[in-house]
Amino acid sequence: MLDAAGTPLPTHDALPSLGVTAPADAGTSVILDPGDDASFTITYSDGSQLPPSASCPTSSALAVTPEGSPRPVIFSYSIEAFPYIQGEQCGSVIVGEIGR
Repeated sequence: MLDAAGTPLPTHDALPSLGVTAPADAGTSVILDPGDDASFTITYSDGSQLPPSASCPTSSALAVTPEGSPRPVIFSYSIEAFPYIQGEQCGSVIVGEIGR
């Protein structure tokens, strides 16, 4: 997650705090031919379980680094990622598997 100036916002994998571990096959490569596309999910808490006064930094963009790439792909996307569990830090996200 990046702010409007392109500075990284604190972001972390929420699965461990939720007591979930990644599947054993996590890390399987998806190879795309030119012109193909793929998708993935990014899940984050909307903060509805927190007090109304709670707030977290909102991203202006996401940076995703494909395996083997020296640079991330950056695309506009606004996320205000709240902690899943009260008392934890902002920036909790769960990134799903890439699929065609």
